[in-house]
Amino acid sequence: MRNGFREVRRIFWTVASIVVLAAMAHAHDSSDPTPWVMGTSHNPPRTYGHWCGENWSGGRADGRIGNAPPINDGGLDSACRDHDLAWARAGTDRRNPAVRRAIFEADRRFLDAVRQVRLRTTDPTAEVALAVARGWMTCRVRLGADASDADLARCGTWGTHWNRTIEERRQR
Repeated sequence: MRNGFREVRRIFWTVASIVVLAAMAHAHDSSDPTPWVMGTSHNPPRTYGHWCGENWSGGRADGRIGNAPPINDGGLDSACRDHDLAWARAGTDRRNPAVRRAIFEADRRFLDAVRQVRLRTTDPTAEVALAVARGWMTCRVRLGADASDADLARCGTWGTHWNRTIEERRQR
């Protein structure tokens, strides 16, 4: 049963990603000076490095964890890797209090790590990813280990924080 659920979830996210990519490609203005909204030639949209982004782990965007090494950027990609691996170790049964506690601890450690990051890159995507990681995790950690799924949903996703960050930067 568990493998069936994983397969359904993988197919859902694959289809959802294709739909989002198609919509973004259709709406993208090629004169836009912020190419990191769309991703780069080597990364899907709203990702950074080999580990930072929704459904992006170790250089893979297929729902599985890859083995690409973190890039040398001052610690952000390494923090994302550690967070992805901690979530994978936590398990997927969010009804289980031990799993929820493990996910919360992974988020808390990730927030602690990204607060310490001092970027050593001029890639503007790194700055966006760092702001996203700090904002999203601050919300999730503030809610605590016993937060309901509905409470966590109010924090949004990596993608919603990414879009908000890009919009704020455009307005400056």
